[in-house]
Amino acid sequence: VVDILKLIATMVEKNSSNQTYFVESGCVGRLVPFLESAAAQSMNSGSGGSIERRMEILNATLQILDFLLTDNHRVSSGKSLCPALLRITSAPGLPSKVKAYALKIVGRLIDG
Repeated sequence: VVDILKLIATMVEKNSSNQTYFVESGCVGRLVPFLESAAAQSMNSGSGGSIERRMEILNATLQILDFLLTDNHRVSSGKSLCPALLRITSAPGLPSKVKAYALKIVGRLIDG
């Protein structure tokens, strides 16, 4: 999963046509389960998978969202993206650096 997310991040970084395709094809909404899973698993530290692996998945997902938020693109995923990001900012057990990154993305989404 991490490798695929990193590949997607590489494809959308500074590539307007790939960003447009990713946003317009509705793929942003498919990232929401990764965000929700990270927030839920942080509250349940006994869940499967290593903490490092879960942090890699969460960081790669946040990086993709960050790359998609450019002046040329407006990212929306219904009403589920901002709440999922906000759950990450308040999830116990997540590093403050990850929470700050998620909050930065929420601010950029609101700023539009």
